[in-house]
Amino acid sequence: DERKLRIDLLPSIERTVQRNGVEIDLVNYYDPILNPFIGAKDPKNPKLTRKFIFKRNPRHIRKIYFYHPELKQY
Repeated sequence: DERKLRIDLLPSIERTVQRNGVEIDLVNYYDPILNPFIGAKDPKNPKLTRKFIFKRNPRHIRKIYFYHPELKQY
């Protein structure tokens, strides 16, 4: 799958999801798909906020890819 390969090769960034979405390099990204993950607790340590995997093409920062942990896809 060409799309999956292209995304897999992009640099990964781990971030928590806040009410306003995700901030990467002073740029905020938001989509309603993130709502269930706002302030989510880490399943291994409930005292910590869970970090999620995002990918972004450094040359095209307009869009990011969110790895959905339940669907196991971007």
